[in-house]
Amino acid sequence: LRLETYRMDMELEGADEHARISTEGRSTDYTNYYNHGALDVHTFSKVVYHDVYPGIDWSIRTTEKGFEYDFIVRPGADPALISLRFKDHEELALDDEGSLIHGNRLGRFDEERPVSFQDHVELETRFRLNGDLLTFEVGEYDHTRELTIDPPRLWGTYYGGTLDDYAQGVALDASGNVYMA
Repeated sequence: LRLETYRMDMELEGADEHARISTEGRSTDYTNYYNHGALDVHTFSKVVYHDVYPGIDWSIRTTEKGFEYDFIVRPGADPALISLRFKDHEELALDDEGSLIHGNRLGRFDEERPVSFQDHVELETRFRLNGDLLTFEVGEYDHTRELTIDPPRLWGTYYGGTLDDYAQGVALDASGNVYMA
C-alpha cells in the first residue's frame, strides 16, 4: 500500500493576526477533535475576519461549488495591502486568461481571473504574481465607496490538521464531488 498526500498553504502576508472574527450560518451538527480537547465544534457557512488589513475585511464562505473568499475594501482603504503568500507548491503561475494555477504532483486547481465590484458594476482587476507572492491590481474605481475583490476558486479541498492524517480511499461521484475515507 502506497499513501501519498501533499499540502499547499496560503497565508495573508502582513495581515493582523488578531483580527476580530464574526460568523454566520452555524451548523446543527458538530465535530470532536479529541487530540486537541476541542469538543462540540460547529462549522459555519460564513466567517469574516474584520480589519485583517486596515479597512479591509476577509470574507470566507461555502457555496454549492465549494469554498470562496472575498476581500471587502471599505472607503479610503488601500487594496494594494492585500498580499497572499503561497507555500509548499510545485506549480504556481498565471495562465493566458489571468487565472492563478496551483499545482503539485497530485493535481492542480485554479482561481479564475479576479473580479471586483462596486454597486454591482464589475471593475477591471488582475492578479500580480511575484515569485510566491500574489497581489491584486484594481483598475479605476471610486475610493469613497466600498469595493469587493472576488477571486473565484474553481477547485480546492481542505484536509488534515496538525498531526498525521491518512486517507484509505478516495472516490468521485457523477456531480464531481470528492469523497475521502
